[in-house]
Amino acid sequence: MNKTLLINPVIGFSPPIGLLYIAAVLEKHCIPVAVEELNTYGQKNYDFSELIQKINEEQYKIIGITCLTSSIGVVKQLIREIKKKCRGCTVVVGGPHATVLPEEIINVGADIALVGEGESIFLELMKRIEEGTSYQDVPSLVYRLNDRQPYYSTPRKIGYEDVNKIPHPAYHLI
Repeated sequence: MNKTLLINPVIGFSPPIGLLYIAAVLEKHCIPVAVEELNTYGQKNYDFSELIQKINEEQYKIIGITCLTSSIGVVKQLIREIKKKCRGCTVVVGGPHATVLPEEIINVGADIALVGEGESIFLELMKRIEEGTSYQDVPSLVYRLNDRQPYYSTPRKIGYEDVNKIPHPAYHLI
């Protein structure tokens, strides 16, 4: 199974709970996952060289990034660096900014924008990428289908996960 790295680009006052829920779901399904938090707050040009080296050395194939509107500048820089220096990685961006402006995320170079709650969607997407099968019927995704059609959007999943079925956040990863 492809190794996955989930990235919180800006350490805040609370843990990246959304990423930790996704990590817990992946762990429950025996998918190797790690979480990386970056201290980029207030920096214009962050040096991602250590992170890029880690991605390449650990051979992560799926990179998930959470994005708040306040961190879009650093997320754009991060996406560009990963796409330029980490061959074969699929970059998936979720979070509030990707939910509201998914086309902006795709225009920067991310492979997929995940819209809305991501726990089960990210898991299904990972399975499809691993199998090399189409994810055109996986809900709540925006991505480039081909050069002629800039965006392809699957129908949005309405409603929330049953929180009783989601494992507790994977706090041990941070």
